[in-house]
Amino acid sequence: MVLTIVDFDFHKTQIEGATIGSAAQITAIADYYQYLIDNDIEYGVIGKNVATNNGTYGQFANQMLVTAGADSIQINNTRMQLALQDIDLRRTEVRDNVGGGDGILTGKEISDYHYDIFGANGLPREAWGGALFEEFAGTGTWIPVAKDGDFSGVSYA
Repeated sequence: MVLTIVDFDFHKTQIEGATIGSAAQITAIADYYQYLIDNDIEYGVIGKNVATNNGTYGQFANQMLVTAGADSIQINNTRMQLALQDIDLRRTEVRDNVGGGDGILTGKEISDYHYDIFGANGLPREAWGGALFEEFAGTGTWIPVAKDGDFSGVSYA
């Protein structure tokens, strides 16, 4: 498979067309991340696990939101906005042939839009599950941990 504008537009329409926080929207978001997985983009595993509250990291990330005091409106808006921003950035990269036009985002790009969206929803940076790893080990260090759910290989040096 190859990432296409048509597929990005389809997933965006599915997510935006469902009621915020509904099972249909969560399924649409999970389907988008599955599309990334099917195209060998490892972030898809992370996004899908967080959106569906599965896996060690998915549950950890969602617990970080709850611990930060996020209410269901903030959680649902953040979940939707993260997926839509991911679609928009990857779509733009493919459309404009940026960075090879392969739809691959850097860890920094992903981190940046998480921080932006969390802030826009009144949530502190620390509410994002990846922030803890970035604080101690650097930008993007959360990716292998989150993808595999294995915290044992994380270096804090």
